[in-house]
Amino acid sequence: MFTEMADLMAEVNTRTYRIIEYFDGISYSEVVEIMPVTVSATATESAVALNWTAARDWQDNPASDVTYKIYRSLNPEAPLGVPIASGLTITSYSDPDVYPGFNYYYSVVPVDVQGIEWKASNTLEVQTLGIEPSFTEQRLAPVSDGYVKGGTFSGKNFGTEVTLATATADNLVGKTTSRTFLRFDLSEVASVKNAVLRLKTTEEAISFWCEIAEGHSWTDQSLTWNNQPTVLAKLGMVYAKPVGEWVEFDVSDAANVASFGDKQLVIGIRSIGSDTGSFHSREAALAENRPQLVINNASAPVEEFQLTVSSGSGGGAYAAGTAVNISADAPASGQAFDAWTGDVATVADVHSANTTLTMPAANISITATYEAIPPALRIDSLTITNVTGFANMTNNFVIDTSVTGTAALNLRANATPAGDFGK
Repeated sequence: MFTEMADLMAEVNTRTYRIIEYFDGISYSEVVEIMPVTVSATATESAVALNWTAARDWQDNPASDVTYKIYRSLNPEAPLGVPIASGLTITSYSDPDVYPGFNYYYSVVPVDVQGIEWKASNTLEVQTLGIEPSFTEQRLAPVSDGYVKGGTFSGKNFGTEVTLATATADNLVGKTTSRTFLRFDLSEVASVKNAVLRLKTTEEAISFWCEIAEGHSWTDQSLTWNNQPTVLAKLGMVYAKPVGEWVEFDVSDAANVASFGDKQLVIGIRSIGSDTGSFHSREAALAENRPQLVINNASAPVEEFQLTVSSGSGGGAYAAGTAVNISADAPASGQAFDAWTGDVATVADVHSANTTLTMPAANISITATYEAIPPALRIDSLTITNVTGFANMTNNFVIDTSVTGTAALNLRANATPAGDFGK
């Protein structure tokens, strides 16, 4: 019979038990387990509404004193992702920090009164509505970086060193635990689909944990062990690399979450095991050796509106403010273009068959209209009076206005023409 248990940190998802009674020769110990919940969701372009079943114990009784923690990931293979909400006492949550056309993966974890996280729910894939934007690569340098050191160095600042150090003491003589932190400003990042942190080694790299942390007020000159950022969750592990090689950490989940809110991303690096490792910092002499955050940066999709053109060309989908060339179709025999009608407030010239239209922030329709061409003027005969030098003329005559006359020239039609005479 045992009387104690070792409390070991679980590096990956495990089922956790909490013993609340022990065997005293009369009754057996009771082992309590909170069972996983089941998650469902609905999505729009700008939010995901999550719902889940209430936590129950292994005997199917409602679990008491339980809160819920929400994890989100962009990667279906990731263990959980990063926490986006905690301390929830109800069985629903609306995630407002999403982008249109993205696939997100959610898990809900019950947390008991002692802060123990129990087994996660099913991982639920949710695709937000809308069109996923196109992506371009963007590279960011950290705005602050540095390492911290425990023990007698807990109040010392190493933020201006040209290297970033990590080490785990594990009670080895002469070793002191060190951790590295980097902070990136995502203010100029529209959205994040993928993000990779790249660090170049200055000595042979061991294995590392990459973690998301919170606490954004520190600078290179203020960071110490005593005020180091609080680690929130592990993002992944990277194994040994030779000197001068790039170590790459997938930080997509953390960067995606950080692209909302205050847009500050804090990443922590710590070694696994008792060896040490180091990387070039942002103070490194050569710029090409400095830390990089490589982001597939997406601009929000431009909203387009529909232009419908009847009896003409130029219709299509356009962003507001776009200058669109529009042309009326060729008129039928006996007709001529008259005007554009419909939603013509932004048409440059409604009486021109070929003109431009400035697209408003709305769907609009315009139509080219036509009118009949009047019949040609027909004169059966023409008599010129009171002017010398003219004779009576019939069809297809020409009047030479350069002739010198002695009086005003008066024209009178002797017969009614087929159309209006005009003037």
